[in-house]
Amino acid sequence: VGVVSMGLNMLGADPQWKVLLTGVLIIGAVAIDQWIRKVSA
Repeated sequence: VGVVSMGLNMLGADPQWKVLLTGVLIIGAVAIDQWIRKVSA
């Protein structure tokens, strides 16, 4: 999350976009983790 945040700062992204993309990243990571757990069970 920190790397994405720093990268967006370096690109000069809007703070609103930074919050949105960080949220999407977290939700995506949780969804992938749950899918992997479901497939391996």
